Amino acid sequence: MAHIAGMHPSDSPDYRRLKDLCIETLGFVPNSVLMMLRVALELALAVGQVPNAVDDALFRRLRAYWNEEQILEIVGVVAMFGFLNRSNDTLAMPLEEQPVDVAKRHLAPHGWTPGKYQT
Repeated sequence: MAHIAGMHPSDSPDYRRLKDLCIETLGFVPNSVLMMLRVALELALAVGQVPNAVDDALFRRLRAYWNEEQILEIVGVVAMFGFLNRSNDTLAMPLEEQPVDVAKRHLAPHGWTPGKYQT
């Protein structure tokens, strides 16, 4: 039995693009993605905005699911991946072969190119 109830794909219209991508590439929306549609994803999106869009209301929603230690861990992971994304982008690190192959199959028809990340 799941420890956290998932969301139905229609529960969150703000994440329609993510759901549409899952349906297009996988044919369904995985439960793991439905779980991510919870407030943790809202936090990650708010942290990634410039300026940072995290506010008191978002922290109240976070506290409905996690304690302070867990929230700190989530913020740490989001911050680490933000750092890695920015450093890789700055250095134009080449993409690995397998992700490029997947992206060419699923994203290139929608206009994706490896750009400065070509191997």
